[in-house]
Amino acid sequence: MAADRLVEQTDILVVDADETNRATLCRSLTGTGLSHACVRSGAEALDKLNTNAFTVALLDSSLTDADGVETLRRRMRAMTPPGIIVIVGVDTPDGALSALNTHAYDLVPAPVQADVLRDVIHGALTSGSATPPIDVLCAEMKRVELLVPCARQAVERTVRFINQVDSDLDVDAREAIGLAFRELLLNAVEWGGKLDATQRVRVVRVRARGFLVYRITDPGPGFRFDDLAHAAVAHAQESAIAHMQVREKAGMRAGGFGLMLVRALADVLMYNERGNEVTFVKGLAPAEYIARASSLSR
Repeated sequence: MAADRLVEQTDILVVDADETNRATLCRSLTGTGLSHACVRSGAEALDKLNTNAFTVALLDSSLTDADGVETLRRRMRAMTPPGIIVIVGVDTPDGALSALNTHAYDLVPAPVQADVLRDVIHGALTSGSATPPIDVLCAEMKRVELLVPCARQAVERTVRFINQVDSDLDVDAREAIGLAFRELLLNAVEWGGKLDATQRVRVVRVRARGFLVYRITDPGPGFRFDDLAHAAVAHAQESAIAHMQVREKAGMRAGGFGLMLVRALADVLMYNERGNEVTFVKGLAPAEYIARASSLSR
């Protein structure tokens, strides 16, 4: 498609076969100041691309390649700058894995919440092509392996993907594990990667019968717990708030409870000798893994 055939620039393209869902998504965009168009299929979306250039496409998670979705992806990737694909209405682990495997920029889980949708769109529009993509090395139920750019926005996107991959877990377990995972990944990106988006953190998630494991490796020099005077975990034997005085004197923001919280949530938390790799292990109750036993045994 030649650039001179694009006569209009539009922010958002909504592609959803369900009329009610499509209307809901479009209403969520009303009042945001973003221009948008809404269509029923990938074929209609491809027709729209003949007269419009879209920055972000919101794709219904139930659409298939038969609907022209893969062609739509290729056409948007060929734009300058490349268009961004967000999968909307993802409500199963398999749907999240599919989104990862097709290199979607982000996802919005079902039921779609207007504020979450707007936040994801805002992130997509403001990041553009400035932040490198999340590299997907493996995306299976048993194993997910990613290279995550050292940027806070990439952390939030990764957490959404991983939380949805484990959406079949008990709600309390999923929220606790998700909280621990976000804290560990954010530490790796901020302290190990120094928020340098050209650097990557390797994330490996392994799920088997009875346990869930995360291994997070950052590109930094590592650390020693003796050097964490600004964190509550370094003062666990003294006072839960002793680190706050250290942070205040250093002009640091309030906080420092992250690692202590993760330790409380983990069944096993191990660091390598260098201190730039952490392994988090959480045991799962029988009901949380029996439901997925057939897929995990493939």
